[in-house]
Amino acid sequence: MNDNLIEGYKSLEKSITSILIPIVFLFNYKLLDSEKTLKRYAILTLMLLLVFLFGFIIFRNDYFLKYLSGIHLWEMGYEFSNFIGIHAPALNMYVSFISIYFLYAFITEAKAYKFSKKTGLFFLLFIIAFCFLLIINTRIALFTFLINLIILFFTFDIQRKFKVIFFSISFGVSVSLSLLFAYQFPYTIEKYTTQITGNLDKIGKLDEIPNPETTVYSSLVTRISIWKSAVALGNQKFLTGYGSSDAKTELIKYYGETNQHFLKKYGLITHNQFLNYYLKFGIIGFLGCLIYLCYPLYIYIQTKKSIVLFFFVNFFISNLTDDYLNKFDGIVYSAIWYSIFTYYLIQKKDD
Repeated sequence: MNDNLIEGYKSLEKSITSILIPIVFLFNYKLLDSEKTLKRYAILTLMLLLVFLFGFIIFRNDYFLKYLSGIHLWEMGYEFSNFIGIHAPALNMYVSFISIYFLYAFITEAKAYKFSKKTGLFFLLFIIAFCFLLIINTRIALFTFLINLIILFFTFDIQRKFKVIFFSISFGVSVSLSLLFAYQFPYTIEKYTTQITGNLDKIGKLDEIPNPETTVYSSLVTRISIWKSAVALGNQKFLTGYGSSDAKTELIKYYGETNQHFLKKYGLITHNQFLNYYLKFGIIGFLGCLIYLCYPLYIYIQTKKSIVLFFFVNFFISNLTDDYLNKFDGIVYSAIWYSIFTYYLIQKKDD
């Protein structure tokens, strides 16, 4: 369906990773140790974040001091992420996952060995990771962490009184850090209240809002306006879609045809993986995306590994408000973890 075949091949080139990485991993599955890989990944990721934070303080000192003074706080997470070279929602998605992992590891260690230095270390790592979650401060990442925290409470196999104690500690620390952050950076309250619910009567009419660049650029009303346009456009080619490279061009053209000049000016993409694939490949793309993103849920149902469920919640919900399978890093991220989690299925069959 692409007008330019070369552009279609470029899109295919990124997706080939989803085949190659599982082949490399699963043909060598006996070398895998999922638990060690998870722990090393989480610790290494957090260490790199600390290094980048020190680098940000030194090399972007003007931004750092500006944020401490409460100026332009909406830029905070994005500037830090840009300093690293990663899209802020993607970075916070990774941080949300390691945050719940550290909490899970803390409770697992506490259950097995009571309280030890290792138990305390995992809890400290959780606190540091959660602080980064607040610094980058994307709404969906915090939302997925909260859901995973609730799931952890209900799925973890431990005596009820200890479950209540651990959950109370974890929830209490999370809320306390969040309130402290909101007190230090009052913009957070606006971000989680008026920016979410404001101007919802202007869906599809963003140009009627004064200065939409500063008031609704990353708000819910903008996302819904994009999704409404994507659905309407996708319905016109329900079966085939517009092709992997032409879908974005057609969506921007549709903004112009429907007099949505703000959306056209900034060329805003779908910010929803399901709708992105619906535009590209029609209903087959939508269903294929649903199957792909639900694969970790299937692994969890088969293996009852809580960490896989945490990943599913994190990655599935994140793709409702962004399109990570459009980007090479998102494709690689999912392919690697899908491969590692598939080892749990192989392990179950071997047992």
